[in-house]
Order: sequence, then C-alpha cells, then structure tokens
Amino acid sequence: MFFKKIANHFQKRFLLRPNPKQNLSPGIYNIALIFKIDINGNFVSARARAENTLLENEALRIVGLLPQVIPAKISGTPCVVPYSLPIQVKIPKK
Repeated sequence: MFFKKIANHFQKRFLLRPNPKQNLSPGIYNIALIFKIDINGNFVSARARAENTLLENEALRIVGLLPQVIPAKISGTPCVVPYSLPIQVKIPKK
C-alpha cells in the first residue's frame, strides 16, 4: 500500500518531456531512488541514480513534495527507516 501511494504520487507529478538539448529522448528510463523516513515521518537523505541528471533532479524534486507520514516504531519508539525504490518512467513523444 505504501509503495503504491508513492508510485501514484510520482505518476501524477512527473513533468519531464523530451529535450534533445539535454540528451533526453522519448523512451523508458529507470531511476534508482534511495531515501529515509526519519523519526518525525519526514523524507530525508534522498539520492537518485539515473542515466540522465534531469531524471535524477526530477525524482528528487518529487520526493521533496511527499507529505509527512507516520514514522515506524520499534517497541513503541520512533525509528529511522531506509527505503530503496526503483522507478521506471516513460518519456512520451511530444
């Protein structure tokens, strides 16, 4: 459920379009996204890896838009949880 909501969040907000000047042509691209949810439920320490920096920057922009969540707890104490999320995006033709 959590990953479906994040995927939906990305799908609604991803804004990149083909850009020949910056080597971004129509096609399917993979982005590896790593982040943590801190003890307050904030998304922090986000990093993205993709074959184009435009894709990385867009993924990081969208992580910054994620709302605060309920933090994980271990024995009733909030804890930091790392996540790794593979994202596949399709850049459509103009």
